[in-house]
Amino acid sequence: MLKEKAIENKILATSFKKGLCPFVRKPAANCFCIKMGSQDIEKTVYFCGQYFEACEIYKTIYLEGNGG
Repeated sequence: MLKEKAIENKILATSFKKGLCPFVRKPAANCFCIKMGSQDIEKTVYFCGQYFEACEIYKTIYLEGNGG
């Protein structure tokens, strides 16, 4: 269990350094990159890229994971 968590943290850190939302590799069911409908493409490019910290979905997931 600890090894899995360490691997997951490394993946998230790598995504963060590349300017991608850390949840692109392991997205939630409501993430834009999961839906990818024609209305979500612009949001996916914007929020799953370098502006992920402005995404309400990211904020919700991040806060839940950090006791917020």
